[in-house]
Amino acid sequence: MAAEEVAFRWLQQPALAGDCLAASGFAAADALPLAIDKAWPYRDGGWLARARAHGGDWWGLASLKRDDVPKSLKSGVASGAARYLSADNVFAWRFADDPALVLDRPSSEADERDDASAPAAWVGTARVLGYKPLYRCVLRGEESTVGVCIAKLYAGDRDAQAAETYAQLGDGASSASISIPRPEQHDPTRRMLRWRVFAGAPLLETLEADARPGLVRRAAEVIAHLHGRDTHWVRRYTREDEIATVARWVRFASSVSPALHARLSHALDGLRASSAKLAAGRYVPSHRDFYDKQILVDGERSVLLDLDTACLAEPELDLGNFLAHLRLREFQGGLDGAGLLSIEFTRHYWATGGAIEPERLGFYEACTHLRLACVYLVRPQW
Repeated sequence: MAAEEVAFRWLQQPALAGDCLAASGFAAADALPLAIDKAWPYRDGGWLARARAHGGDWWGLASLKRDDVPKSLKSGVASGAARYLSADNVFAWRFADDPALVLDRPSSEADERDDASAPAAWVGTARVLGYKPLYRCVLRGEESTVGVCIAKLYAGDRDAQAAETYAQLGDGASSASISIPRPEQHDPTRRMLRWRVFAGAPLLETLEADARPGLVRRAAEVIAHLHGRDTHWVRRYTREDEIATVARWVRFASSVSPALHARLSHALDGLRASSAKLAAGRYVPSHRDFYDKQILVDGERSVLLDLDTACLAEPELDLGNFLAHLRLREFQGGLDGAGLLSIEFTRHYWATGGAIEPERLGFYEACTHLRLACVYLVRPQW
């Protein structure tokens, strides 16, 4: 049995988890991880997970090979912010003590300053919208000088990379009907980017209304707009990179559900064979994580969010990801007619001047289907 399988199943046994945490110095009464919420593969053979403690607080967890433990986590263990549960090769820490993120309150001196250049004093009390352990945290809170804000705190130099991505987007990134909000502040001391709160409702929530064909047409316009931009991006994401991403998910899902290993591996082999038949494609500015939750609808205006992973890629990468998520929403019971909406989306993308190669689109859509199958294998609520 793989080590990551042992560790992941250990996390689903609250009594054992509580005993191990208590033995490692955590108080079992307030620190017991009762439920894994999300999990991700980490490099080659490790994983990260987000869990809920008994009192409702977030926890970060990781099972990592010795050579893959980042310096920030080693420092966290040394300071006591994180603990190494050696019996199962698992690290654990409270969300507020994530060693890779600057989540603590700023100094009292910074609290008293009331200017836009000061570190955001609300970070310690802001509402958490999203958290990926050792990677990123998304917060919503009140800034005294500008009002309600969205902030992202990053690990490592990811804040600088994201800031550069937005800076290199080029002029004209937004139009009369499409907005790509740039961060209003980059705070390197917190490794944080901050935006004013965005108006509008997520496309996911509005897809259930009668105007669904019009909404997917707007999604097609948004991504066609990005694909047509003149950017200064140089980072590329290739088909080989996509295969490698899916392969990491397949290894992780197979270790957690060994009975599915053969089926998942067979599907991955099929993707490799399909990729080998495709000629070199063209590269355009790509979102790289484009799906319904990345678009806000505000009247006649559409807002595109989260360019953290944006790069140059084949346009069908974004299109296939969006179409696979439409099918996912149907599987989840929140949407019907995904097939017809997919046709409407691709038809309108084509009408806006975006070229599509059907075989290449099918490849990327299949990649997303396989990755999503693995993602939801390790999300207990599904």
